Amino acid sequence: MVAFAPFFVDSFDYDMHKKTNLPQKICMRCGRPFSWRKKWEKHWDEVKYCSERCRRNKDKQ
Repeated sequence: MVAFAPFFVDSFDYDMHKKTNLPQKICMRCGRPFSWRKKWEKHWDEVKYCSERCRRNKDKQ
């Protein structure tokens, strides 16, 4: 059985993994806010829709 090392928890950088610090945009289709995702890293400036569903239905109301 492996014992848990409490010193690791104290030294872990929790701020690095908080999702509250990510940039946000408003979806052009549904109007809801959405946050940055790793898969959008290289083209974040071009992202307009929060999901594939909103992108496909961009012309429908």
